[in-house]
Amino acid sequence: MLKYLSRFEARIRICLIKNLIVMKKVNLFFTLLTFAAASFITSCGTSDEEATPPTLNVTRVTAAGSIPVGSSVEYTIMASSNEEMKTLDIVTTTTGATGTGITAVAPADAFDGDEATYTGGAISYKKNISTSTITYKYIVPTGATSITITIKATDKDDEISEKTETITVGTPTADVIDTYSAILLGSASYNNTTGSFFSTKGGLVGNESVAAGEQGKYDFGYFYGATKKATLASIDDSNWSAFNVHTTTDWTTKNQTRFTATSLSTTDFDGYTTSAQLETAVPAGGASFIDQLQSGGANYGKIIAFTTQDGREGLIKIGAITNGSNPAQLEGSGTISITVKIQKSVVAK
Repeated sequence: MLKYLSRFEARIRICLIKNLIVMKKVNLFFTLLTFAAASFITSCGTSDEEATPPTLNVTRVTAAGSIPVGSSVEYTIMASSNEEMKTLDIVTTTTGATGTGITAVAPADAFDGDEATYTGGAISYKKNISTSTITYKYIVPTGATSITITIKATDKDDEISEKTETITVGTPTADVIDTYSAILLGSASYNNTTGSFFSTKGGLVGNESVAAGEQGKYDFGYFYGATKKATLASIDDSNWSAFNVHTTTDWTTKNQTRFTATSLSTTDFDGYTTSAQLETAVPAGGASFIDQLQSGGANYGKIIAFTTQDGREGLIKIGAITNGSNPAQLEGSGTISITVKIQKSVVAK
């Protein structure tokens, strides 16, 4: 009996050991399965984190500085992605003036054909396009003071890159004028001490000997004649032949300046600060001299418009006309005070 019990116990032990081995294998299987699942999930998560937005580079081609109304600013915009590109979006805080838009595209067929009429907003890429370079031109509209341009590139996975550019609206150097105040000219008739000739480039005043040595610089002069009285005259004006000393008769370079009396007020004159304003104020044509500027004269108190040989336009405000010290020629030996506003450069018409 005891012999059979011992055999039975032995078989039970063997069964227990086999079951234990099976359970360990099952546990190992589930452990490996859990590890594999975790690795898969981690791998998926890493893939999402590695998604990268498009590359977006924006370069301002136009020189830095303020841009006047009506002028343009150009940008080169390069967008690329590891995936296909989806859209390019250009948004401005102020709608650009006529002419604003995309002026060049590479590759030429990058977009769905809207670039020719593009003025702003999102524009769609064609399929299989992963990179593009465009030239975008923005023209500053009237009334704008500062413009913000936001450029956004989106790929097919809706990954986004964004850049911002700012345009400051202002007066360019070319639109600034020169102002020469309280310029004193001596009458070429008899004044031998105060220069009679004036240059609008630099506001130079020269007597005959100085001016004759730099003839191309001077634009007009002053004399007080017996008939014409207080007169401003172009270097090429024939009235200079009446004078023996302070004259331009023998000059080889005679700049042609033309004068016109205007109806502008002193307030108008004082308010002009830009080349564009002078362009509007100065009429075409004119004569080689403007006379009767003295008190009681036909042009007394008037603002005088003029155009120089090289096409720059300006205005003259007449100040005091003072007698000189020559008892026989009080007016002819006197002076005139003028304030001049003149364009720095010619405005294209």
